[in-house]
Amino acid sequence: MTHTWRRVLFAGILAAIALQALSQLTAGQKSAQEPLATFTGTLHSITDKSLTLQFEDSNTLDFRCSSKTEYYEGDKKVKASQFKIGELVSVEGRRELGNVIQAVRVRREHLKSR
Repeated sequence: MTHTWRRVLFAGILAAIALQALSQLTAGQKSAQEPLATFTGTLHSITDKSLTLQFEDSNTLDFRCSSKTEYYEGDKKVKASQFKIGELVSVEGRRELGNVIQAVRVRREHLKSR
């Protein structure tokens, strides 16, 4: 009888692992289809793996960066290292698991003269 319970327990654990993996896969597909949100602010910090924007009200927002994050000056792709602290930038991002915002595109913005 104990042997049967072990099989049932093992099957239950495998099912739970499979459901968890499926839910993570489905969540990843959902986030890939979500529209991007755009945030504009002053670049407060930037590294290879993250950047932080500061807004006019002094609040900040952190973004995760990856090798898929694209950086632009106008329509031209540039390197992240060309961005400097204090510049006005816009970040198009997508919310991912754990309430992390993944930076998809980062653009240098220019103040428009009136």
